[in-house]
Amino acid sequence: MTRAAAALTLITLALPAVTAAQISVQQRRGRPPGVASSTPFHPVDVVGSVALEHGGSPSQPVRIMLACMGRLDHVGVTDRNGRFRFRFDSTIAEGHICNLSAALTGFSSTKVSMPSLTGTEGSINVGTIKLSDGRPGVISVTSAGAPKSARRNLKRARKLAARSKPKLDEALVELQAAVAEYDLYAEAWLELGGVLAKLERPIEALNAYGQGIRADPSFILSYRPAIRLARHEDALDLINLWCQDAVRVDPTLRNICSESASAGSAVPEH
Repeated sequence: MTRAAAALTLITLALPAVTAAQISVQQRRGRPPGVASSTPFHPVDVVGSVALEHGGSPSQPVRIMLACMGRLDHVGVTDRNGRFRFRFDSTIAEGHICNLSAALTGFSSTKVSMPSLTGTEGSINVGTIKLSDGRPGVISVTSAGAPKSARRNLKRARKLAARSKPKLDEALVELQAAVAEYDLYAEAWLELGGVLAKLERPIEALNAYGQGIRADPSFILSYRPAIRLARHEDALDLINLWCQDAVRVDPTLRNICSESASAGSAVPEH
């Protein structure tokens, strides 16, 4: 077996592809089944989880796919709690970045970057892969990299803003903290723009929407409220700028872009 073929040999721990006896014998030698004893092997356990866009775990097993050096391999499957784990040779694609995604019929998946693990010992947690209902861009890919503290800020802000008597000033503080910690947090920028608009601070709201769009131009949900507010404020330059990407990402936004570019002011919808 060549080194290239051996390097791309992966073990799916949840669903072993060989017999227990084969695994037992070869794992005692420190390498996965099928890898020649002369081939250096540096195993790293990769762990993570898969979650649905609106919360919770998928009700059925989800295949975990690894895209690396032009190949796409099935490397694992989730358990009933949405978690996955597989063993990976840390010498694979040395100096390159591979991507993990989830595969489930009817859903689209975010991608999680998995850098070269050369020198990594033990295990690495790659975080959460999210599944949406088949419409790409409903989940912000860059937002998936937000640290836990920023995620907590966003969660608190949403609860404060959703109360029967919204506490917008407190929500504003939480959102400002979230984007200050992680400026690629497109979902937080979107919420920040909405809160600022409700506080009648349109210039700051437009800036927040713009920051979110720059952070993740493929995040569909940023465009509509941003364009509506820009239309209300007669900010035609912003409309033209944002609509260039908006129509490419979501063709259904073509109408609002056409209307906004030619109309005067209109009451925005937040």
